Amino acid sequence: MDLIQRKTIDKTVERFIQKAAVEGVDLAWDRYEGQMPECGFCEAGLSCRDCLQGPCISHPFKGDINKVGICGKDKHTLAAHTLLRLVIKGTMACLDQASDLAADAGGDQAGAVASLFGNFDGAKIPGVPASAVNAWKAAGVLPEGVARDVVKASQKLEGGVCSVNETILWAFKCALLGYAALALKADMKEAIFGAPVPGNVQTDIGALDAGKPNLVMYGEFSPSLKTGIAAACAKGGVGVYAVASELVPGKNSVPLLTNHVSQEVPVMTGAVDLIVAGDQFVNPSLVSLATRWNVPIVAVQTLEARPDADSFAASLVEKAKDSKRIRAAFKRDVPGTAKTARMGFCAANLDMKKIAGALSSGAVKGVAVFAGYDNTKLSQDFELTTMAEIFLKQGILCVAEGDASVALSKYGYLTPGADIPCADGVKSTLEGLGAPSVIDVSACGIGDFLCGLSAAAGKELKDIPVAAIFAEASRSVDVVKAMSATALGVNTYFWPFLPVSGSDEVMGVLGDFCRNTFGGELHVITRKLAPRVKAAMIGKVLTGEEGPDVSGNPWYGKTGPA
Repeated sequence: MDLIQRKTIDKTVERFIQKAAVEGVDLAWDRYEGQMPECGFCEAGLSCRDCLQGPCISHPFKGDINKVGICGKDKHTLAAHTLLRLVIKGTMACLDQASDLAADAGGDQAGAVASLFGNFDGAKIPGVPASAVNAWKAAGVLPEGVARDVVKASQKLEGGVCSVNETILWAFKCALLGYAALALKADMKEAIFGAPVPGNVQTDIGALDAGKPNLVMYGEFSPSLKTGIAAACAKGGVGVYAVASELVPGKNSVPLLTNHVSQEVPVMTGAVDLIVAGDQFVNPSLVSLATRWNVPIVAVQTLEARPDADSFAASLVEKAKDSKRIRAAFKRDVPGTAKTARMGFCAANLDMKKIAGALSSGAVKGVAVFAGYDNTKLSQDFELTTMAEIFLKQGILCVAEGDASVALSKYGYLTPGADIPCADGVKSTLEGLGAPSVIDVSACGIGDFLCGLSAAAGKELKDIPVAAIFAEASRSVDVVKAMSATALGVNTYFWPFLPVSGSDEVMGVLGDFCRNTFGGELHVITRKLAPRVKAAMIGKVLTGEEGPDVSGNPWYGKTGPA
């Protein structure tokens, strides 16, 4: 019975889930249910297909057989390799984002990104406290560039006699290179578009204008190209929106329609006339869905040479207009209303001293930083909204980035002046900052905020009551960001739990070892907990009522088979 849950708490999305069921359209939730029961070996990190002899598993319940793979990998190595594989994939995604933008940046910024692929000095990552750099050096995880970090780490998956401890350190080394790439990307964005300035952005599917030809940008690709497309659409009278995308910089505000799991729903409204898609965070299912609604898709990352940006953007405007004419027979059903979200804060445009002072005085009891995409395993948005609601009432300041910000914005948490219950100290702090109930830091990311908080407080992050929470995570980039936050000294919570629970040794490294090395733990909580229980648990850690040791047991428990 514990698998029965609502698919989403977003009423607009729920309406289209029901419509899809009636019309026989498969959505992400249907495909998730079609995968049940999911493989317990894969979920616990006890499977491998790194060579052509397998796939192999380590069986926790079968006496002395099936304990190791054909090459001799045991359960601990399998779990460590599963995590490393995720981190390598997520790090490459971060590097790709930085590389996409580097072509449009000035010489200094482009040169810094180029160094990521050569000899990189990890001590020069923007904003990172010296204490964190020293801890990384001591642990051997200071990033040195793709050749030393990603290439060498990837070979651990090919074999060798690397210990579990060292394998996890290679994973951290890769994750920190991904962190460096995103930090340099933020610097490039400022150099190209100017310093981030908070502004109002429309969110929710209700932002679609049914009367216009509409273009929707899906996933991550060059922010410069996105701003060019947005400018061309504004000039040509075409509505432009984004899904599973970062906050688009520049003067042309681009509404963010919905978060990752429900990315198929905008197409079902009939009001989308053209999809422009990157690779990252875009579901392949969009192809069949777009075919059903006769919506053309343009991929921006192909084997062909990159087209001239201006002419490409202009051609998209005409394609969107033509598509609307061709699709005239399709009903355009846009339910709900747009939400107004105040977004674009960062350490440079927030009064970080005010936040540090509120923590010092006790007006604010702690800081919860939400990040990560959403996941079909959990009721969409329920974990985030429930935890934010409890934290704010409890006196904990809430910060969010990316898809977590989009999710919270749909329920008014990012709306200026919204009547969201907050403890007095949090309320007065937010008023002093000119911020809504939840502060969006998508402009530069959670790392920028965390490092800015450390600098303003004059303390290491491990000595500040702050937690990073990936409440509904699903992407490999989320793993990179979670490990980076841990390496900065922040207690980090990740749901659904990472695929390492088959190994008590790996879980121990992410817990005790990380706390002793970095000052923060990456909590692998295997127990099924309601979001209110999760919020209460984390709240007690932030307020000092309980210590941080809240991780669950390995898959079969510490007293299970050896």
